[in-house]
Amino acid sequence: MSNTSKPALPRIAFGCVTPVLRVGDISVSVEYYVRALGFTVNFLYPDSQAPDFASISRGDCCLFLCAGDQGNPGSWVWIDGKDVEALYAEYRASGAKIRNPPTNYPWGSMEMQVEDPDGNVLRIGSDAKKDQPIGDWLDMHGHFGAGKRRSDRLFEAMCYFMGALHGKPTRDEQVKVDDVAQHVMHSERYEITAEAAEKLNAARSIVAVGTTTVRSTSRR
Repeated sequence: MSNTSKPALPRIAFGCVTPVLRVGDISVSVEYYVRALGFTVNFLYPDSQAPDFASISRGDCCLFLCAGDQGNPGSWVWIDGKDVEALYAEYRASGAKIRNPPTNYPWGSMEMQVEDPDGNVLRIGSDAKKDQPIGDWLDMHGHFGAGKRRSDRLFEAMCYFMGALHGKPTRDEQVKVDDVAQHVMHSERYEITAEAAEKLNAARSIVAVGTTTVRSTSRR
């Protein structure tokens, strides 16, 4: 018998990855991705009148949307957002559903989370900001990491923004502070203790911004 081994076949290099997100209605989803998230439509299948599949893209990011198949609602995709803070400002103006605002993380990125109409999450990141504190991760169940109450985390963020102010706050700094109070009250996931609400409102009054009053939602 010959001991000559067969030559190894060359491995085929893969091309780009295109995630497939399951959605309920292609037309509704495409409208949201185009209007609120800035995507463009590559194609609709089988036609534009009654599509059940779509290809959309923004820059180098491409996504497939599939009606009622090829996955489960609530899937997550990570996207290189280049500049998350700038994108956050764009998405606030466009009416995107922001699940969690830009947050610094210890693995070296600043990320925000954006939801589509079916609960799929776009985890959009860019380089971390060295002049901003590290925040807690928001998981798929709506829980912040390290067992910390969300109201506590938001109070810490408010204190950071207050500490960054020198003299009269700029408009950008005012917006950042009021964003925290807005984010608290517009999310059903938060439990806000009476103590946390008092502290948040006191912080807001110091920088004299916004009209959002934080109210306690705790039953304790």
